[in-house]
Amino acid sequence: TGGNHISSVSGNTPEHMMPYLSDSMAKLHSWHFLFTVGAQYALVDKADLSNKSALPLSIAGAALVGIGKEYYDWRYRPKREFSRTDLLADSIGILLAAGFILI
Repeated sequence: TGGNHISSVSGNTPEHMMPYLSDSMAKLHSWHFLFTVGAQYALVDKADLSNKSALPLSIAGAALVGIGKEYYDWRYRPKREFSRTDLLADSIGILLAAGFILI
């Protein structure tokens, strides 16, 4: 994934840090959080769906975007591969958004 790393309790060098604490992972968390919340807003306030019925669609939309991006990277971008770590970051952002929506 690359990018700068945030120091963690497991060490101060990149070899000892957990890869999901990198700035690129934080961007993926944030992007999928915002996508999920934005989709929820659009479905509830603009498409007149109930909060409960819109949530699975918001989650599915964000997940499909994440999977689609990884497929594109794997299939069409040289020196890139399908990243399970990126999908984990996507999932964390989506789960945080779902929790925020359900509050």
